[in-house]
Amino acid sequence: MGAGSTHLASYLLIAGGASGGSADTNTGTGGGGAGGLLTGTATLNLGDTYTFTVGAGGASPASVAIGNNGSNSSAFGLSATGGGGGGTSLSFGSVTAPNSGGTAAAGAYCGGGGGGAS
Repeated sequence: MGAGSTHLASYLLIAGGASGGSADTNTGTGGGGAGGLLTGTATLNLGDTYTFTVGAGGASPASVAIGNNGSNSSAFGLSATGGGGGGTSLSFGSVTAPNSGGTAAAGAYCGGGGGGAS
């Protein structure tokens, strides 16, 4: 294989999953959403350098809160979006986190975060 040779490679690109919401005892919370998934093939050139970013999972909330979103993963100019944080049942108001499971009144139940867009 000489310089300038190309090879076809399959890839599986997965973003970080989100954490679930947290709440006080006896209330429900939503689970975190899965990270986005991309698959395909890419043409690789011998001698070229490629950069890959592996998205981390969302950290557990430190207090009663919605879950934290997962981080994006990227390769070959593509990006898989991290999952959305799970909802909490003790917060009021709107949630601004992308893909979030939302919030509800105390004692209510929330859905999980959305999966990452791919």
